[in-house]
Amino acid sequence: MPPLFKMDLDNLYENIRNQKKEIENQGAIKMSGTKNGIEHIPVEIVLSEPSIGPSRTTSVTGCGLGFDWDAGKFLLFPEENLVTENYNKADSVIKKRDNICYCSNCTTIISEHDKYCRHCGKKLVKEEKKSAHISK
Repeated sequence: MPPLFKMDLDNLYENIRNQKKEIENQGAIKMSGTKNGIEHIPVEIVLSEPSIGPSRTTSVTGCGLGFDWDAGKFLLFPEENLVTENYNKADSVIKKRDNICYCSNCTTIISEHDKYCRHCGKKLVKEEKKSAHISK
C-alpha cells in the first residue's frame, strides 16, 4: 500500500532502516534478492500501469540532491520514463455502463463531460451510438 503522505528524506531513511531490520529478523526465511546480503536488493519504482503478476516497476539508476529550480529536493532517477506511452495512440472512448462512465483505456471512472482522463491522460471522445438501420 502506498504511503498516504508525501515522503521526505527523513521518512525515506526511517523506512529503509525499518525494512532492513525486518529483513534481518527474517531468520531462516530468505526473501528473494537477499541471498547475497540486503545491499543487493534492487531499488524499484512502482508504475501506475495494470499488471498481471508482479507489479510493473522500473529500476532506480541514481539519486541525488537537486539544484537550481529543484534545490531542496532529493531526486530519484528512473531507468525508464514514468510516463509511458498508452496502449495505443488513438483517443480513449467514454464508455457508459449502469449510468457510470469510464475511460476505455484504463477503466478509471470519469464524468461524461471530461475532456481528458485524469488517470491516464488520454483525450476522451464520446462513444458513437450504433444506429439501427431498417432495410426496406
